[in-house]
Amino acid sequence: MFGRRIKKNTEWLALNLRGGTAEAMSVVYPPGARPKVVRADLLEQPDGDVAGLAALAKRQGWSRYRCTTVLNPGDYQLLQAPAPDVDEAEIKQAVRWQMGDALEFPADSATFDVLTIPQPGNAGARGRSLWVAAAPNAVVQRVMNTFDGAGLELAAIDLPEMAHRNLANLFAEPGRGVAMLHVGEEGALLTFTYDGELYGARRIDVSDAQLRDADADRRASLVERIGLELQRSLDNFERLYTFVGITRLLLAPCAGAETLADELRSFLYIPLELADLTRVLDLDAAPALADPTQQGRYFVTLGAALRTGA
Repeated sequence: MFGRRIKKNTEWLALNLRGGTAEAMSVVYPPGARPKVVRADLLEQPDGDVAGLAALAKRQGWSRYRCTTVLNPGDYQLLQAPAPDVDEAEIKQAVRWQMGDALEFPADSATFDVLTIPQPGNAGARGRSLWVAAAPNAVVQRVMNTFDGAGLELAAIDLPEMAHRNLANLFAEPGRGVAMLHVGEEGALLTFTYDGELYGARRIDVSDAQLRDADADRRASLVERIGLELQRSLDNFERLYTFVGITRLLLAPCAGAETLADELRSFLYIPLELADLTRVLDLDAAPALADPTQQGRYFVTLGAALRTGA
């Protein structure tokens, strides 16, 4: 969401640096075919080693791309808010003051971006709503310094929710919304998308490692936490957005996805299906993503790589 006015290159590369690994993925859109992942580089790269990243980028040829990266969940906040009644040019400044008390860091030292949540034509007085993304300036500057120091063109800084939206959109059906759950290293994320837009997002404090390492009783408790949150979130979403029909929940790839799906179905009143990425993406050129467990591990980077446009 946090864009930069650098447009030397035209092809996108999603590059995430986390846990001593560089995850680099690029996607192309062949006419009349599934989006094709044309590179998926999963390489060791010590965190904070800018010189090493520069050397790695040179070897891999990453400098020919314009890059996007994704902030970690603890480095930003994403909130919904009513759109202020001001001119478009003044929205970010108005939001800065409007949302100040809701932030966990000072608004006057934060970077903001906004995204309109579309409403039906008959919404009337309800008016527009916005996604408001905010991150401390120090976080944004650190990310920019890393890419600039490595000689890479960082054209956008994205959020996991938006990467999630990109993947969910691949499963969209005409006139229906998509609810998708991903359980990853940094917890679970549930999103609701409709007509190409993100309408809802909810984090659940349960990670794949917690599920994997838990004994039977602890696992049952964790699954129940996810299941109850799914119930609440689905109910709330359907009340807020009556014009969006959610007819199924998709579970993104993860280790033990079939078992988790079976455990969660008893909490839901709509079908739960496994999201098969091979149905919507051509992964033939990315053998690193052949395993659904690996698809789940790099789910956010893959979603970010689906970015199009500016």
